[in-house]
Amino acid sequence: MSNVEQASSLSVDQQREEVTPLGRIQEVMLVTPSGTPVPTTQPVLPVDSRGFAATRGGSVTVGVPAGTTANTVVKATPGRLCRVLVTATGAAAVTFYDSATTASGTVIGYLAANAAAGTVLDCDLPAAVGITIAGNAANPGLTVSYS
Repeated sequence: MSNVEQASSLSVDQQREEVTPLGRIQEVMLVTPSGTPVPTTQPVLPVDSRGFAATRGGSVTVGVPAGTTANTVVKATPGRLCRVLVTATGAAAVTFYDSATTASGTVIGYLAANAAAGTVLDCDLPAAVGITIAGNAANPGLTVSYS
């Protein structure tokens, strides 16, 4: 029996779903037609209601240089703003929007003015449209983590 045939013959024996502050967590146990449990080697990651990884650290990072005057589109599709690390101090406050194109819409993150390098902002908020940072010549340098 080929791997494809074996995989297609598996069935779901048990399924558990739990809603947590991080989102929905699903656990599924696969079994062969004879009832033998199939061991898994990959961890099951928690996901939010839209299917995005609900990990507090995010799955992707992007750097934003200090003093970036243009709005920065971090992600132009739905996802989750997870964490922000200040890498260089700046005098301006930074606002993160649920938007795929511009600095407007629902605020999903806010970093106070004069945040010191090394400051971590733990947002863990969903973005229905995308993630955009409002530009400002006095913005700090950032590393943004998202999924």
